[in-house]
Amino acid sequence: MSTDARNKMKKRLIIAGAVALVLICTAVVCILVSRPGKEIIDKAEPELPGVVGEFKTLNADSGMIKAAEDDKLILWLDGSTSGIVVESKETGDKFYAVPENAQNDPRASKNTRNLVSSPVVVTYYSISSQKTIEFDSYSNATTEDRVTWAPLEDGKGVRVRMVIGREEAARLIPEQISEAGFEALMERIKEVDGDAAVRQVRALYLKYTYDTANEEQREKYPALDQMDIYCLKTSANVYNREELEKYFRNIGYTYEEIDAAYAELGYVSRTEAFACFRMNIDYILEDGRLKVDLDAGEIDYDRDIFVLTNLRLLPFFGAGVSGDDGYVFLPDGSGAVIDFNNDGSKKNQLTTGKLYGPDAAETNADRGSQKLEFRYPVFGIKDEGKAILGIVTDGDGVANINCQLGNMIHSYNTSYADFIICQGAQYESNFASQENWVQYDRTGYQGHISLEYHFLTGEDADYSGMAMAYQDYLRREVLPDQTQQNQTMPLMLDTLGTVKNTVRVVGVPSFQSVEVTSYEEAAEMVKELSEAGVGNINLRYQNWYNGGEFNYFSTDLNMEKAAGSKSDLKKLDQLLQENGGRLFMDGELMLADIRKSFDFSYRLSADGVRNLFNKQAYYPLLNIATMKTMTYYLCVDPAELLSYYESFSKKYGKLGMENISLGSVGEVLNSNYRKSGYVNRQDAEEIERELLNRAAAAYQNVLVDSGNAYSFGSADYILNLPDTNSNYIIEDGSVPFIQMALHGYITYAGMPINFADDYEDSILRCIEYGSVPYFLLCDTEGYVLKNSAENNLYYTAVYEDWKDKLIEAYGRISGALSGVQEAHMIRHEEVAENLYKSTYDNGTVIYVNYADTEQTAEGVAVPAKDCAVVQKGGDGR
Repeated sequence: MSTDARNKMKKRLIIAGAVALVLICTAVVCILVSRPGKEIIDKAEPELPGVVGEFKTLNADSGMIKAAEDDKLILWLDGSTSGIVVESKETGDKFYAVPENAQNDPRASKNTRNLVSSPVVVTYYSISSQKTIEFDSYSNATTEDRVTWAPLEDGKGVRVRMVIGREEAARLIPEQISEAGFEALMERIKEVDGDAAVRQVRALYLKYTYDTANEEQREKYPALDQMDIYCLKTSANVYNREELEKYFRNIGYTYEEIDAAYAELGYVSRTEAFACFRMNIDYILEDGRLKVDLDAGEIDYDRDIFVLTNLRLLPFFGAGVSGDDGYVFLPDGSGAVIDFNNDGSKKNQLTTGKLYGPDAAETNADRGSQKLEFRYPVFGIKDEGKAILGIVTDGDGVANINCQLGNMIHSYNTSYADFIICQGAQYESNFASQENWVQYDRTGYQGHISLEYHFLTGEDADYSGMAMAYQDYLRREVLPDQTQQNQTMPLMLDTLGTVKNTVRVVGVPSFQSVEVTSYEEAAEMVKELSEAGVGNINLRYQNWYNGGEFNYFSTDLNMEKAAGSKSDLKKLDQLLQENGGRLFMDGELMLADIRKSFDFSYRLSADGVRNLFNKQAYYPLLNIATMKTMTYYLCVDPAELLSYYESFSKKYGKLGMENISLGSVGEVLNSNYRKSGYVNRQDAEEIERELLNRAAAAYQNVLVDSGNAYSFGSADYILNLPDTNSNYIIEDGSVPFIQMALHGYITYAGMPINFADDYEDSILRCIEYGSVPYFLLCDTEGYVLKNSAENNLYYTAVYEDWKDKLIEAYGRISGALSGVQEAHMIRHEEVAENLYKSTYDNGTVIYVNYADTEQTAEGVAVPAKDCAVVQKGGDGR
């Protein structure tokens, strides 16, 4: 090639490269310009009544004060504990926030008795001492006369003002004082408390003179140049200091005198300041319920010195005494009951669960078990013939639900919520010489902590009554007005469009999406099942866009070609509608494929979630076979969710779909501790709630997984709603609490029947819990699923293997539940071992027998491993 030809070739390559660079830069700029913006929801503050008159002291001399009442309840204030007592006018039953004999509990130490006697317990971190400390309101407010109260304007409630801790900056004890000043104090103490007191005080001080001091002491105490001094011994313990302070207070010693003594010596005190937390708690009666509210943002304390980490509010409200007949209720999975620890056989003193599951912005570790989450914000206690149900109505995003059992460190069995005000995390160093690094969210939760309590007596005093009380709350505040209109038993069917397999392209291994169930094959499945008598098929179609199996979120929506064309998708949608069903295409907004961290529409540095150490947070994908983390997803900044949703929905709407599945929205809840984009977990919950509301307004039906409670107002369908508990050792049984609360309002299903440990029992569980049948099936060969990247998740999902069993299961479940699709389950009970009874408000009663032999209950014979449906009058009782 000649020199001129080579030069021309170089020019062409340079021009082509420049053009390509311009095109790439233009594309990047367009993507960045079109990137969605952040959006935060401004939550309205609750309107609370003001107080009437001046605040009055509440202490032991106050006795029991009748503070408020309505048509059903009387609210009392107990001056001896600063707690409340709620009395039922109808039955005379009383519900105590602090157990009546807490201070006389023979099982408890003094400190434990004080904790049980406290309506409020705060936990804080001291920045200077690097210690975590717990303050109970009984010993740090009530017994120190630092509680006041005033009635509210509407006459239905009361505001209690607490100062938990010492308002003074330090103890009333001089750490250093001149000899003359010290001797003057001794004379004053002698006049008031006598010579013995003087001897005790002198024993806790050391005298220093210039002549006797060494060089180090002279440097430490420069005032020795002018005078002799007395210094408090460093060995003086807490008890010693309390006794000293008592003597100094008795003589009228003041902080001004301490300041003057320090000024004389030129001394600056280095004693750690006392913690002090000032807060207001409102107790309001409303139509037979008690509402409790505390504004966490208005808790007053020195934020430069301390970090308020946790707050427990009314932890022993309605607690049952060991020896009584009762149980504690926890929202573990579908619901769990834990009998009172009357025989002392249970050794776990505290069981706790984080509401709405793990937060990716906190440390994630292998779980080691298939633990279920606490997905609805309730807790309860049944004690003899009465029960109490608590509902967290605000602050639920930062709440834990707890159970404490008696017969260990105290005598009381209780359940309650505690609230994480400032989240903390610890970084464990791999180097022995380096201490662990502790970091706290210094912004913290600034919203309201609100609870609603329901008081149950008689036949309603059990978990069924608690479920009806929660349903009452949901009907008033959350659920839509109308009930379901399901004329035919639905079938919930999941299928996968593609999975990731290793395939060879020109002999080279490549990780690509391969077709599993195309739109056409899904249509064939629907036709076959419809012809076999399966009606109202609701199909969720997953792995159909943006990478398929490892679905990643993007502002784009690129359909997987392996699944089929838009025309095929439209035909599938129309077929389902013609057969009375619905198509839900699954969209992922919360999580992103870890391999897409450099995607222009998802920038990890800007769109990801950061933990407290400003590191990227990742959401783990659990391997259910090994109970270990299999891989991780990237997380989407909660502040981006609404704008991402709008972008996705705009493109999704062009497909003509009337329904939508939002997958992990309603299941995953993450905060974000990025310094420039902080989002508290409660704020993240409000964002997800708004997203779901927008989806409900835009689409005919919305489907979510697992169903955190904030999705109840928008979701029409919930899949994988837990139908058992975590089977903790201390738990005595699972109950269909959440199913009772939702039945007739939201269509729900448990886990796919073809993934259950026991096929027969899973069908019976559907009938007992009122769940619709649900399968995850794919029209493919088994090896395609086995070789997929997530083969452990889809190991038993071949349609041909399960088709006949699906048709059988649908027939059995539909035959039992067809008459209660629009009814409400009002009661559930175990009538004999392995024999359960579910009662509906239309008079239908369903008995389910898990035993291998026939059983009879209330004159009804129930075959082995089967059910019996009986129509009774009224509400079926």
